[in-house]
Amino acid sequence: MSSPLSADADASAADLGDAALTRLVLRAVGAAIALLLAAGLVAVAERVDDEGDGAASSAADADDPALLVPSRGIGPLPGQPVEPYIQARTTELSRVDGNRDRVAVVSFAGYVTAADARDALGAAADDVEVEAMVVAAPGGEPAALAPSALRAWAETERERAAEERAELERLLPTVDDPDFARTYRDDITRLAALERDVDAAGDVVFAVVVVGPSRVLQRIAEEDGVRLVDVGRGADVPRRDEVTALRPEESVKAGEPRYRPSSA
Repeated sequence: MSSPLSADADASAADLGDAALTRLVLRAVGAAIALLLAAGLVAVAERVDDEGDGAASSAADADDPALLVPSRGIGPLPGQPVEPYIQARTTELSRVDGNRDRVAVVSFAGYVTAADARDALGAAADDVEVEAMVVAAPGGEPAALAPSALRAWAETERERAAEERAELERLLPTVDDPDFARTYRDDITRLAALERDVDAAGDVVFAVVVVGPSRVLQRIAEEDGVRLVDVGRGADVPRRDEVTALRPEESVKAGEPRYRPSSA
């Protein structure tokens, strides 16, 4: 037998109109996004050096958080100023022992195909091992992948974009908040471009993770198409989710914009 309390709850739920239900859905989505952002901040925090562990490398000023170097992985943290970071990491590369192997993330000045990524390293390409490629499709977020995983990545990106676009298109007519509606329309346009343009054989590579002698990495840094050689502390290759690189469009702060711009 239903309790009066349960009956009241059922009646209240039945009284909810489409607009109210939409607001509840949007609040739930907002809460989920907040949880994801919090998880991302935790992951970022875990990569930053602890105070007792040396808060920054020798190339960075410990009093300047903009130049902090993570204790785990390689690459800039979200929000770090790009130009100071490039200057600090370039200085660090010039100081390393030329005879020792190091891991490094090589960021390119533009996007290239996977087939052309090794050529973008210049004449020294044969003296390093390419361990991973860092990619981003138009309208998509960056990801570090094994070179053999690009085709699977493209298929997954296409499927995910199609699913998210369809869901937003279903929700859009029920949204009465103009700001939410504008965000939905922008995301629909971006996801449609991502679904259309993601191509494992296209210009999607903007960085590679390599291992080689430091003197070779220093030569690679002099190539015209190379924007930064971000050298690690040793030769061990970090986990791919602990690798970040500078996309060509990141000119002010790392990680901004969140998505690679699309022509759509």
